[in-house]
Amino acid sequence: MVKTILIISSDDEYNISIEYKLSYALKEDVRFDLISDSDYLKEYLKSPHNINILIVDPSFINHINGTIRSEKAYLLTESATTKAGEISKYGGADSIIRELDDSFLRKSFDDKSRDTKIIGICSPSGGCGKTVSAIGMCLRLSEMGKKVLYINAEAFQTFESVIDKSGAFHNGGPTLPDGGRTFMTDEVKRAIAAGSPNASNVILANVRKGKFDYIPQSMDVLSTYQVTEDKIFHVVKSLQSGKIYDHIVIEFESGLSAARLTLLSECERLVIVTGQGREDDERRERFIKLLSVGLVEIVYICARCRNENSIEGNAQICEYIPEKSDIADIFESREGMNYYRKAAEAVM
Repeated sequence: MVKTILIISSDDEYNISIEYKLSYALKEDVRFDLISDSDYLKEYLKSPHNINILIVDPSFINHINGTIRSEKAYLLTESATTKAGEISKYGGADSIIRELDDSFLRKSFDDKSRDTKIIGICSPSGGCGKTVSAIGMCLRLSEMGKKVLYINAEAFQTFESVIDKSGAFHNGGPTLPDGGRTFMTDEVKRAIAAGSPNASNVILANVRKGKFDYIPQSMDVLSTYQVTEDKIFHVVKSLQSGKIYDHIVIEFESGLSAARLTLLSECERLVIVTGQGREDDERRERFIKLLSVGLVEIVYICARCRNENSIEGNAQICEYIPEKSDIADIFESREGMNYYRKAAEAVM
């Protein structure tokens, strides 16, 4: 028996983004109809229709009448967070696919577990805005319907202050009972340092959850506990195989080392955060030449930008972030709501 999915949406950009992947994902005996024109919808509603899945944009909700009978109905929303009966546009076709059971999907899509991508965040030198960019990327990816884990691999960690100002954990996220901070537990450090087979489970038990997940920062220098970048990355690879997250964003130390070059080459995407100025241009060009990561896709961000489009060299900058005196402006100003969105879209 033929199954039917009906999507009613006037958002042409969204419709184009989902049409190909959804058509490819569905079995041959599943009919997929997409209505974007109000006049056509009026004609469609003149006769009765029994369908399995109805997905409708709020702008058309008042047009729906008793001629459509559906087993399940969903409302399209532009919010990153969804309730029961809602599908977020930010998740694209994947958000729809996750709501379908195996009877709708081709065999290759029957397993709806996530294909986790590791995104490495790095920079030629310190002071480029790397940590702010990493947090910004995590926020935007989560707003697009992705499940994100942020892990900082720096030996000396100070990222909690950036997270505090980002709003990730007080604008809709949980707050700590005492209003203070949590810190990386000794259990997590020991598990990572020992290369424990259970290390990924220990980490998952200690993540802090909000708009995105993250491992709290260490009060001490991680190298004191023999926790190194390569050991952290080993756990990240284990987490990747578990397919719990859509994206694991790992922030590396600034600069390069032989060991770090190897780790960066194992990421699915690299985000290189650069500053602006002659010295920054020279460092970035040297950094790129030394990197030589082959097939790894690279996205460039110019953070703390004073004059857009003045970057010299071979890097094609994906996004320019204006220089701000207060980190909160990056996330809380009206303009700041769109910062890092282009970069997030690029790594997806």
